[in-house]
Amino acid sequence: MPILTLQNLSMGFENRALFADVNLMVDAGERIALIGANGCGKTTLLRLIVGALEPESGSVILAHGARVGYAAQMEDEAPEEGAALRKTVYEAALEVFAPLIALEEALEQVHTALQGQEKPDEALLRRQSELQERFVRGDGLTFRGRTRSMLLGLGFAEAEHGLPFSALSGGQQAKLRLGRLLLSGAQLLLLDEPTNHLDLRAMGWLEGFLRDYPGAVILISHDRWFLDQTATRTAQLQHGRLTLWKGGYSAAMRQREEHEEQLRRAYENQMAEIRRVEGIIAQQRRFGQKRNFITAESKQKQVDRLKAALVTPDSA
Repeated sequence: MPILTLQNLSMGFENRALFADVNLMVDAGERIALIGANGCGKTTLLRLIVGALEPESGSVILAHGARVGYAAQMEDEAPEEGAALRKTVYEAALEVFAPLIALEEALEQVHTALQGQEKPDEALLRRQSELQERFVRGDGLTFRGRTRSMLLGLGFAEAEHGLPFSALSGGQQAKLRLGRLLLSGAQLLLLDEPTNHLDLRAMGWLEGFLRDYPGAVILISHDRWFLDQTATRTAQLQHGRLTLWKGGYSAAMRQREEHEEQLRRAYENQMAEIRRVEGIIAQQRRFGQKRNFITAESKQKQVDRLKAALVTPDSA
Protein backbone atom coordinates (compact mmCIF):
# COMPACT_ATOMS: atom_id res chain seq x y z
CA MET A 1 0.00 0.00 0.00
CA PRO A 2 1.35 3.48 -0.83
CA ILE A 3 2.44 5.67 2.07
CA LEU A 4 0.61 8.61 0.47
CA THR A 5 -2.23 8.85 -2.03
CA LEU A 6 -3.61 12.11 -3.42
CA GLN A 7 -6.97 11.75 -5.15
CA ASN A 8 -8.45 14.49 -7.34
CA LEU A 9 -6.99 17.18 -5.09
CA SER A 10 -7.99 20.78 -5.94
CA MET A 11 -7.04 24.03 -4.23
CA GLY A 12 -7.19 27.78 -4.78
CA PHE A 13 -7.26 31.09 -2.92
CA GLU A 14 -9.46 34.17 -3.41
CA ASN A 15 -11.06 32.98 -6.65
CA ARG A 16 -7.67 31.95 -8.08
CA ALA A 17 -7.28 28.25 -8.77
CA LEU A 18 -3.82 26.88 -7.96
CA PHE A 19 -4.31 23.33 -9.17
CA ALA A 20 -7.10 20.88 -9.89
CA ASP A 21 -7.56 17.10 -9.91
CA VAL A 22 -4.06 16.33 -8.65
CA ASN A 23 -3.43 12.58 -8.36
CA LEU A 24 -0.29 11.02 -6.91
CA MET A 25 0.75 7.78 -5.20
CA VAL A 26 4.03 7.63 -3.25
CA ASP A 27 5.61 4.38 -2.06
CA ALA A 28 8.28 3.74 0.55
CA GLY A 29 11.74 4.43 -0.83
CA GLU A 30 10.51 6.97 -3.38
CA ARG A 31 11.93 10.48 -3.46
CA ILE A 32 9.66 12.87 -5.35
CA ALA A 33 11.05 16.22 -6.55
CA LEU A 34 8.17 18.72 -6.62
CA ILE A 35 8.95 21.47 -9.14
CA GLY A 36 7.15 24.42 -10.70
CA ALA A 37 7.23 28.19 -11.00
CA ASN A 38 7.01 30.34 -7.88
CA GLY A 39 3.42 30.71 -6.79
CA CYS A 40 2.17 27.61 -8.59
CA GLY A 41 1.19 25.90 -5.31
CA LYS A 42 4.10 23.65 -4.34
CA THR A 43 4.23 24.70 -0.69
CA THR A 44 0.43 24.71 -0.54
CA LEU A 45 0.44 21.09 -1.69
CA LEU A 46 2.83 20.12 1.12
CA ARG A 47 0.66 21.94 3.66
CA LEU A 48 -2.38 20.06 2.39
CA ILE A 49 -0.55 16.76 2.85
CA VAL A 50 0.48 17.59 6.41
CA GLY A 51 -3.04 18.77 7.26
CA ALA A 52 -2.27 22.46 7.80
CA LEU A 53 -4.80 23.33 5.06
CA GLU A 54 -8.05 21.78 3.88
CA PRO A 55 -8.49 21.12 0.14
CA GLU A 56 -11.41 22.53 -1.80
CA SER A 57 -12.04 19.00 -3.06
CA GLY A 58 -10.32 15.66 -3.21
CA SER A 59 -8.57 13.53 -0.61
CA VAL A 60 -5.20 13.12 1.10
CA ILE A 61 -4.84 9.49 2.21
CA LEU A 62 -1.97 8.35 4.42
CA ALA A 63 -1.15 4.73 5.15
CA HIS A 64 -2.45 3.62 8.54
CA GLY A 65 -0.10 4.75 11.29
CA ALA A 66 2.20 6.64 8.92
CA ARG A 67 3.92 9.63 10.52
CA VAL A 68 4.68 12.73 8.47
CA GLY A 69 7.61 15.05 9.10
CA TYR A 70 7.47 18.53 7.59
CA ALA A 71 10.35 21.00 7.27
CA ALA A 72 8.93 24.31 6.07
CA GLN A 73 11.04 26.75 4.07
CA MET A 74 10.07 29.60 6.40
CA GLU A 75 10.03 28.10 9.88
CA ASP A 76 6.82 29.19 11.56
CA GLU A 77 7.16 27.45 14.90
CA ALA A 78 7.41 29.58 18.02
CA PRO A 79 10.93 30.55 19.13
CA GLU A 80 12.43 28.28 21.76
CA GLU A 81 12.64 29.75 25.22
CA GLY A 82 13.55 29.03 28.82
CA ALA A 83 15.07 25.62 29.48
CA ALA A 84 15.07 24.78 25.77
CA LEU A 85 17.47 27.64 25.06
CA ARG A 86 19.88 26.40 27.73
CA LYS A 87 20.17 22.97 26.15
CA THR A 88 23.27 22.21 24.16
CA VAL A 89 23.17 21.49 20.45
CA TYR A 90 23.67 17.79 21.18
CA GLU A 91 20.96 17.73 23.86
CA ALA A 92 18.53 19.55 21.57
CA ALA A 93 19.22 17.03 18.80
CA LEU A 94 18.63 14.12 21.18
CA GLU A 95 15.14 15.41 22.06
CA VAL A 96 13.71 13.47 19.14
CA PHE A 97 14.69 10.29 21.01
CA ALA A 98 12.92 11.21 24.25
CA PRO A 99 11.06 7.84 24.46
CA LEU A 100 14.36 5.94 24.08
CA ILE A 101 16.03 8.12 26.70
CA ALA A 102 13.14 7.40 29.07
CA LEU A 103 13.60 3.66 28.46
CA GLU A 104 17.34 4.04 29.05
CA GLU A 105 16.68 5.76 32.40
CA ALA A 106 14.15 3.10 33.40
CA LEU A 107 16.68 0.39 32.58
CA GLU A 108 19.29 2.14 34.71
CA GLN A 109 16.88 2.33 37.63
CA VAL A 110 16.07 -1.39 37.37
CA HIS A 111 19.78 -2.20 37.10
CA THR A 112 20.54 -0.16 40.22
CA ALA A 113 17.71 -1.87 42.12
CA LEU A 114 18.95 -5.32 41.12
CA GLN A 115 22.51 -4.52 42.22
CA GLY A 116 21.26 -3.86 45.76
CA GLN A 117 19.63 -7.30 46.09
CA GLU A 118 21.30 -10.47 47.34
CA LYS A 119 18.70 -12.57 45.51
CA PRO A 120 17.43 -10.96 42.27
CA ASP A 121 13.73 -10.22 42.28
CA GLU A 122 11.98 -12.20 39.51
CA ALA A 123 9.59 -9.35 38.71
CA LEU A 124 12.50 -6.92 38.34
CA LEU A 125 14.35 -9.37 36.09
CA ARG A 126 11.28 -9.69 33.86
CA ARG A 127 10.95 -5.90 33.86
CA GLN A 128 14.61 -5.55 32.89
CA SER A 129 14.24 -8.06 30.05
CA GLU A 130 11.12 -6.32 28.73
CA LEU A 131 12.75 -2.86 28.84
CA GLN A 132 15.94 -4.16 27.21
CA GLU A 133 13.97 -5.76 24.37
CA ARG A 134 12.02 -2.53 23.71
CA PHE A 135 15.23 -0.50 23.90
CA VAL A 136 17.08 -2.66 21.37
CA ARG A 137 14.03 -2.93 19.08
CA GLY A 138 13.82 0.87 19.01
CA ASP A 139 17.51 1.17 17.93
CA GLY A 140 18.49 2.32 21.39
CA LEU A 141 22.01 1.02 20.88
CA THR A 142 22.67 3.39 17.98
CA PHE A 143 20.65 6.58 18.53
CA ARG A 144 23.46 8.55 20.17
CA GLY A 145 25.90 7.66 17.41
CA ARG A 146 23.33 8.52 14.73
CA THR A 147 22.70 11.87 16.40
CA ARG A 148 26.38 12.72 16.43
CA SER A 149 26.72 11.60 12.80
CA MET A 150 23.80 13.83 11.80
CA LEU A 151 25.30 16.87 13.51
CA LEU A 152 28.66 16.34 11.85
CA GLY A 153 27.04 15.66 8.50
CA LEU A 154 25.01 18.88 8.57
CA GLY A 155 28.09 20.92 9.39
CA PHE A 156 28.20 21.15 13.19
CA ALA A 157 31.83 20.74 14.21
CA GLU A 158 32.53 18.53 17.23
CA ALA A 159 33.36 21.61 19.30
CA GLU A 160 29.92 23.07 18.54
CA HIS A 161 27.98 20.13 19.96
CA GLY A 162 28.29 21.58 23.44
CA LEU A 163 27.16 25.10 22.50
CA PRO A 164 23.87 26.30 24.00
CA PHE A 165 20.98 26.38 21.57
CA SER A 166 20.63 30.11 22.26
CA ALA A 167 24.10 30.71 20.77
CA LEU A 168 23.08 29.41 17.33
CA SER A 169 22.30 31.68 14.42
CA GLY A 170 18.95 31.44 12.68
CA GLY A 171 20.50 29.36 9.92
CA GLN A 172 22.11 26.97 12.40
CA GLN A 173 18.82 26.57 14.25
CA ALA A 174 17.13 25.72 10.95
CA LYS A 175 19.81 23.10 10.25
CA LEU A 176 19.30 21.59 13.70
CA ARG A 177 15.53 21.42 13.20
CA LEU A 178 16.12 19.70 9.85
CA GLY A 179 18.44 17.21 11.52
CA ARG A 180 15.92 16.39 14.23
CA LEU A 181 13.31 15.81 11.55
CA LEU A 182 15.62 13.47 9.63
CA LEU A 183 16.15 11.41 12.79
CA SER A 184 12.46 11.35 13.72
CA GLY A 185 11.71 8.10 11.91
CA ALA A 186 8.79 9.60 9.98
CA GLN A 187 7.54 7.39 7.15
CA LEU A 188 7.03 10.46 4.94
CA LEU A 189 9.32 13.50 4.88
CA LEU A 190 8.15 16.76 3.31
CA LEU A 191 11.15 19.03 2.75
CA ASP A 192 10.71 22.59 1.46
CA GLU A 193 14.10 23.99 0.35
CA PRO A 194 16.11 21.84 2.79
CA THR A 195 19.47 22.98 1.39
CA ASN A 196 18.98 26.69 2.11
CA HIS A 197 21.48 26.79 4.99
CA LEU A 198 23.79 23.98 3.91
CA ASP A 199 27.26 24.19 2.42
CA LEU A 200 28.39 21.80 -0.32
CA ARG A 201 29.73 19.22 2.12
CA ALA A 202 26.50 19.18 4.13
CA MET A 203 24.47 18.96 0.92
CA GLY A 204 26.49 15.90 -0.07
CA TRP A 205 25.74 14.30 3.30
CA LEU A 206 22.02 15.06 2.93
CA GLU A 207 21.98 13.55 -0.57
CA GLY A 208 23.40 10.31 0.80
CA PHE A 209 21.02 10.31 3.75
CA LEU A 210 17.96 10.72 1.54
CA ARG A 211 19.12 8.08 -0.95
CA ASP A 212 19.31 5.57 1.93
CA TYR A 213 16.14 6.72 3.66
CA PRO A 214 13.68 3.80 3.99
CA GLY A 215 10.59 6.01 4.00
CA ALA A 216 9.23 8.30 1.30
CA VAL A 217 10.37 11.87 0.61
CA ILE A 218 8.75 14.78 -1.23
CA LEU A 219 11.12 17.70 -1.64
CA ILE A 220 11.08 21.19 -3.10
CA SER A 221 14.39 22.73 -4.12
CA HIS A 222 15.71 25.27 -6.60
CA ASP A 223 19.00 23.37 -6.64
CA ARG A 224 18.75 21.27 -9.81
CA TRP A 225 21.93 19.32 -9.04
CA PHE A 226 20.52 18.31 -5.66
CA LEU A 227 17.30 17.11 -7.30
CA ASP A 228 19.26 15.17 -9.91
CA GLN A 229 21.22 13.40 -7.16
CA THR A 230 18.25 12.52 -4.96
CA ALA A 231 14.95 12.25 -6.84
CA THR A 232 13.58 8.99 -8.23
CA ARG A 233 10.62 10.82 -9.82
CA THR A 234 9.78 14.43 -10.59
CA ALA A 235 6.31 15.92 -10.19
CA GLN A 236 5.80 19.18 -12.09
CA LEU A 237 3.03 21.61 -11.15
CA GLN A 238 2.23 23.67 -14.22
CA HIS A 239 -0.93 25.34 -15.50
CA GLY A 240 -2.86 23.94 -12.55
CA ARG A 241 -2.08 20.29 -13.20
CA LEU A 242 0.51 17.80 -11.93
CA THR A 243 2.63 15.85 -14.41
CA LEU A 244 4.91 13.00 -13.36
CA TRP A 245 8.29 12.17 -14.92
CA LYS A 246 10.90 9.51 -14.17
CA GLY A 247 14.16 10.50 -12.50
CA GLY A 248 15.50 13.84 -11.31
CA TYR A 249 15.16 17.35 -12.69
CA SER A 250 17.36 16.99 -15.79
CA ALA A 251 15.82 13.66 -16.80
CA ALA A 252 12.35 15.13 -16.30
CA MET A 253 13.10 18.13 -18.51
CA ARG A 254 14.39 15.86 -21.27
CA GLN A 255 11.22 13.79 -21.10
CA ARG A 256 9.11 16.94 -21.08
CA GLU A 257 10.87 18.29 -24.18
CA GLU A 258 10.36 14.99 -25.99
CA HIS A 259 6.69 14.94 -24.95
CA GLU A 260 6.20 18.55 -26.07
CA GLU A 261 7.83 17.75 -29.42
CA GLN A 262 5.47 14.82 -29.92
CA LEU A 263 2.50 17.03 -29.02
CA ARG A 264 3.74 19.76 -31.37
CA ARG A 265 4.07 17.38 -34.30
CA ALA A 266 0.65 15.84 -33.61
CA TYR A 267 -0.84 19.34 -33.30
CA GLU A 268 0.67 20.47 -36.59
CA ASN A 269 -0.55 17.31 -38.36
CA GLN A 270 -4.05 17.79 -36.94
CA MET A 271 -4.09 21.46 -37.96
CA ALA A 272 -2.96 20.53 -41.46
CA GLU A 273 -5.76 18.00 -41.71
CA ILE A 274 -8.30 20.54 -40.40
CA ARG A 275 -7.17 23.07 -43.02
CA ARG A 276 -7.37 20.43 -45.75
CA VAL A 277 -10.91 19.40 -44.81
CA GLU A 278 -12.01 23.03 -44.41
CA GLY A 279 -10.75 23.61 -47.96
CA ILE A 280 -12.98 20.78 -49.16
CA ILE A 281 -15.93 22.30 -47.28
CA ALA A 282 -15.38 25.69 -48.89
CA GLN A 283 -15.09 24.08 -52.33
CA GLN A 284 -18.28 22.05 -51.88
CA ARG A 285 -20.21 25.13 -50.80
CA ARG A 286 -19.01 27.04 -53.85
CA PHE A 287 -20.38 24.30 -56.09
CA GLY A 288 -23.80 25.05 -54.55
CA GLN A 289 -25.53 21.78 -55.39
CA LYS A 290 -27.64 19.87 -52.87
CA ARG A 291 -25.22 16.96 -52.80
CA ASN A 292 -22.37 19.41 -52.26
CA PHE A 293 -24.08 20.89 -49.19
CA ILE A 294 -24.61 17.37 -47.82
CA THR A 295 -20.90 16.63 -48.32
CA ALA A 296 -19.97 19.97 -46.71
CA GLU A 297 -22.09 19.20 -43.65
CA SER A 298 -20.48 15.77 -43.30
CA LYS A 299 -17.00 17.27 -43.61
CA GLN A 300 -17.88 19.98 -41.07
CA LYS A 301 -18.73 17.27 -38.53
CA GLN A 302 -15.32 15.74 -39.23
CA VAL A 303 -13.65 19.11 -38.59
CA ASP A 304 -15.61 19.53 -35.34
CA ARG A 305 -14.40 16.12 -34.14
CA LEU A 306 -10.81 16.97 -35.03
CA LYS A 307 -10.99 20.29 -33.17
CA ALA A 308 -12.54 18.66 -30.11
CA ALA A 309 -9.66 16.18 -29.96
CA LEU A 310 -7.00 18.85 -30.57
CA VAL A 311 -4.31 19.09 -27.86
CA THR A 312 -2.48 22.40 -27.92
CA PRO A 313 1.15 22.08 -26.73
CA ASP A 314 2.55 24.68 -24.33
CA SER A 315 4.91 25.93 -27.03
CA ALA A 316 2.12 26.57 -29.52
